[in-house]
Amino acid sequence: MKKSLLILLFVNPFYGLLTNAQSVTIDPKSNTTPIVEIKSTKEGIVMPKMTVAQRNAITGLTAGTQVYCTNCTPYGPYSYDGGSWVAMFQTTTVSPITYTVGQAAQGGIVFWIDPASGGQHGLVAATSDLSTPFAWGLPDFGFVTVPTKGMYAGYENTNYICQTFKEYHWVAAKSCKIFNGGSYGDWYLPSIDELAAMYLTKNQIGGFVNTNYWSSTETATYSCCAFKIDFSTGIIIDSYKNTFYKIRPIRRF
Repeated sequence: MKKSLLILLFVNPFYGLLTNAQSVTIDPKSNTTPIVEIKSTKEGIVMPKMTVAQRNAITGLTAGTQVYCTNCTPYGPYSYDGGSWVAMFQTTTVSPITYTVGQAAQGGIVFWIDPASGGQHGLVAATSDLSTPFAWGLPDFGFVTVPTKGMYAGYENTNYICQTFKEYHWVAAKSCKIFNGGSYGDWYLPSIDELAAMYLTKNQIGGFVNTNYWSSTETATYSCCAFKIDFSTGIIIDSYKNTFYKIRPIRRF
């Protein structure tokens, strides 16, 4: 039987809610109507309202999340599609934004464009290194990351590393994860492939020094070690995880 619930609690002054709501139907067993049906001819539903900085600071997003952005361009309702925020409605036809390597955008400098995205998605690097060198982790913890290579793989690598070394504040991945450059909250330590792409465009990004930079990729043979790149030569080699090297956070867009 369908269960209809009149929102009688709205008349309770302790809730501080309005008294002119009509009805809400919750029917999880029916296969012919929505699970939730809100009936009204006088009022609508308001999404959570927030600024673009507040929206971009949300973590643990699920595809389909919706908010109302008060100062986006265009402002209005946005939906998270699993990789980025997308405006839900357009009153005029707007050409999609495309990006180029070396462009200042998305909280940093674009250094890689996803060839399957038509120039709309890719990777950006922070505009500068984090202030001090960091260790990757501890050599005796065994293997940590899955997957380890590829473009975009650094995001999952970073999550695995942070879960393993959650008590250690000096871990490179954790320092990238808490970075909030450009008011974005989804920075991470690049995989070895992402770090290699960053090395190839280091002059367009700027701010690097001729020293070693950590990737989030472990070696496949020795759990004690992870890969780094010497930014003076471009040489990729493994090193003990407790060695302190420079890091540059990146994010996907």
